[in-house]
Formats: sequence, C-alpha cells, structure tokens
Amino acid sequence: MAGELTNNETFTPSQYNDEWSRNDLVRQYVYLYAEYLTLRGQIDHARTALPFQRERVIHNLQNRRLMLENENRQLRFRNEWQTEARFANDMLRMEEYLRRIRAQKEATDLEIERLKECYDESEYTNHLLVEDNKALEEKLHKKNKGKVDSKGSSEACTERCKRLEEDVKLLKEIIAIFKDRLTKEEREAVEAIAGR
Repeated sequence: MAGELTNNETFTPSQYNDEWSRNDLVRQYVYLYAEYLTLRGQIDHARTALPFQRERVIHNLQNRRLMLENENRQLRFRNEWQTEARFANDMLRMEEYLRRIRAQKEATDLEIERLKECYDESEYTNHLLVEDNKALEEKLHKKNKGKVDSKGSSEACTERCKRLEEDVKLLKEIIAIFKDRLTKEEREAVEAIAGR
C-alpha cells in the first residue's frame, strides 16, 4: 500500500483502483488516520489545514467504499432477480409444452374414437354384405341344381353377387387402410370377419 513516511510535506496516499478489497480500504483508512495523528502532533498552528485535507481523503475513501458495497448489493439483487426470471420463464415454457401435449393427446383420443366408430360401422356393413353374399351363394347353388328356372332372375342375382363381391373387396381395402391404427383385438376381429 502506502510507503514509509520520509517527508511530512510531500506525503501522498496510494492511488485508489477498482481492485482494492474491503480489507485494503480499511488498512488504508487506518494508515491515513495514523498519518493524520502524526501530522497533527508535528505541525504548528500555521499549518492546521493539512490534517483536514487528510480527513477529506479518508472521507472520500469511506464514501467510495460505501458506493462499492452498494454496487455489490445491487449486482447481487440483479443476479437473484435474473435467476428468478429465468426460472419463471422456464416454468412458463414447461406449462406451454404440457398444454400442447394435452391438446395433442385430446386430438389423438378424438381421432381414435372416430376411427373406432368408422370401424364399427364398416364391420356392421361388412357383416351384412357377408350375409347377403351367403344368401346369393345359396341362390346360385339352387340355380345350379335347377331349382331356379328364370333366366332374368339369375342374371340379376349374378349382377347383384358381383356388386356385393366388389363391395366386399372395397371394405377389405378400407379395413386394410385402418388396420395399422387398430388394437390387436380389433385386428383379430377384422381378420376373422374378412375370413383371412
């Protein structure tokens, strides 16, 4: 810090810089106050203004120390505030993320319900078509045995049978499209109905 006092008239304290710690400031204050007491004892009445200059330096150092402590406190508060703000922002982002996930889950559940309804309807329609197909097969079988004599009715039955076969193929294609979205039990039920 400050060197030994060799000449009382040329004494100057060490220059302050921002790297001084609180201990350095206290040590400088004690040193300056000791110099002040020494000078006050040595100087005659004509030079009484000099100790007040030293007191002014000491006062300035104390003010600077208080300013540094205040800046340190403000920096600590700012750091705490930024940490809390960051935490609050993270919480808001997490809440937004959870809200989006819930919305996607609800949309997925609605889509699953809709597909189940479509599957149930297609299963019912497929069941009806299978029954119609069986009835037509029985009629064709009777026709082959000679029980059905009308040529017009056999042509109509043949056309209806072809239409029903096309409908069954179409339903099988629809079921194949939705098959990957069905559960294992639903898939087994579809395969049983489709006769695979």
